[in-house]
Amino acid sequence: APVPAADIQGWLENCHGVAAPLAAGAAALAGGAPGRALQLATLPGAMRAETEAVEAFLAAAGSGRGGALTAAAGLAPPNTAEGRERALTQVTAWTGFVRDVACVAAGAPELAVWEPFREAAESWAQALPPDRIAAILGRCVDTADQVAQYAVPRLSFEVLFLDIFTVTPAPPRTAGAHVGAAFEGPSAAASAGPRSRAPRRR
Repeated sequence: APVPAADIQGWLENCHGVAAPLAAGAAALAGGAPGRALQLATLPGAMRAETEAVEAFLAAAGSGRGGALTAAAGLAPPNTAEGRERALTQVTAWTGFVRDVACVAAGAPELAVWEPFREAAESWAQALPPDRIAAILGRCVDTADQVAQYAVPRLSFEVLFLDIFTVTPAPPRTAGAHVGAAFEGPSAAASAGPRSRAPRRR
């Protein structure tokens, strides 16, 4: 079972010396997985890679077919094992954002985890009907499955972006987000801190 975010946050702070704001952000994004939270909080560039992926995803809105294809091509990593791993990280971040949109649309904004993109999630929730949000979320999940099964990232991204950003009703353009301390990963000089056992799953 997933570990509660509060438990993961406390473990990151007390056992790994992670600052409280960053521990809270990593715990929120981890989906109940302590290992993922530790990676986000301590691996240089891990957290920032996900926030940048969401920023680029949102920037594709309103750009038309050409803009969607250009954005997808620019984001897609090489078709290698490492590239597919990066692609999965990006799609996971996009899926998390769209899940936030679904939470806001369902009247449960407290369940949203991407705090820097809360206003964007609200804009999407207001502009898109529930069935369209569900369809976009489903396409993100399907794309993650395809990439995990060795689909070419660029082709997968292009199909996904066309489905999301060129089908009516399409997501709206949104303002840029302010990424605070909770969603800024460690610097290259940061260390992961002492190793310890992860908190138990409930």
